[in-house]
Amino acid sequence: MGQRMKEFGIRSSLGADALELLRMVLGEGMKLQSVALVVGLGASLLLAGFLRGFLFGIEPFDPSTLVLVALVLSATALAASWLPAWRAARVAPIEVLRVD
Repeated sequence: MGQRMKEFGIRSSLGADALELLRMVLGEGMKLQSVALVVGLGASLLLAGFLRGFLFGIEPFDPSTLVLVALVLSATALAASWLPAWRAARVAPIEVLRVD
């Protein structure tokens, strides 16, 4: 967030409202999370045979477990993206652009 503070100040001074900034930062965070989720799911399915020895009480391809893990990780990513998005939405353009 600190590295992009000037960008958010410029966007805000050019007319971007708080909702647009919030949507932009949350969208970027969730895109990254989606890519990581797909890569992680693919890796877990490819390594299912190896993982079988580490799993107790569930199968490697248990759909309810995979969905639950995906939902928990998505909620965690959303929560981790919320604070920077909220700070970006509250940036005051005059304060950011004055610092230099």
